[in-house]
Amino acid sequence: MNIEPPFFSIVLIVPDSYHLVLVTINSLCEQTFQDFELIVVEHGLPESDMEMLKNSLPQITKIHSSYLQDHARLMNKGLGFAKGKYVQFLLPGDVLLSKHVLLELKKKMEENDFPQIVASGYLDREEKKTGDVICRPLLLDVLKKGQMPTRLQSIYFLRIVLEEAHGFNKRYQYREDFELLCRLLKNKKRKIFFVPRIFVDYVFRRKNTKQFLGVEWETMRVLYRHFGVVTLFLWLFFQNHFHLFEWWFRSIKQDFFRRA
Repeated sequence: MNIEPPFFSIVLIVPDSYHLVLVTINSLCEQTFQDFELIVVEHGLPESDMEMLKNSLPQITKIHSSYLQDHARLMNKGLGFAKGKYVQFLLPGDVLLSKHVLLELKKKMEENDFPQIVASGYLDREEKKTGDVICRPLLLDVLKKGQMPTRLQSIYFLRIVLEEAHGFNKRYQYREDFELLCRLLKNKKRKIFFVPRIFVDYVFRRKNTKQFLGVEWETMRVLYRHFGVVTLFLWLFFQNHFHLFEWWFRSIKQDFFRRA
């Protein structure tokens, strides 16, 4: 018997923040459009939580335990199990803001002849802000500035496009999503559709000094690899270096008071 594949494959990677997994799953349970599969790829999830997950949502088609923790490898594992037409990647604590999110997105995709990439806006959260609404289409010019036009959680990829691109580059630990978009959007023939709405909210995760420096270093590597030395030079020239030092000093001060 041939079973029709689901419309959405939602890959939930769990490298940490195990206590927030059910928050994400509960928001999926409430969706009016239930033609999706949920693939959970976890690292170090307690056995009791694994059992609870298996009984929490019928659409959980796979729970894969991995000894790896980096996002690129975990997402590639999930992509390997996916069978849906479109793929979305989530982290623990990510929630869909309406019970009609998947239904509305499906209608948009059908109306626009199934674009290869569908993206929406996002909330730009900082530690002491409620979040600024950012609605910025996926444009190569934005990527050349070293910026993600939106968050990965707000992007739906046609699965075949990701498979042809061999998924995320495992050589990047902090900017694997940025590198993937640069790789995909360099092909100007790709059909991309942008929805000026906010569909997904997320938990703010503060970067430590190592992560922050890793993001900067990998941004330089990606820009040089995909756009050349001129683009890299322009990015370095227009960087707000005072802001970088301010962030570094604030991070050190917070670490100092936390240990005191």
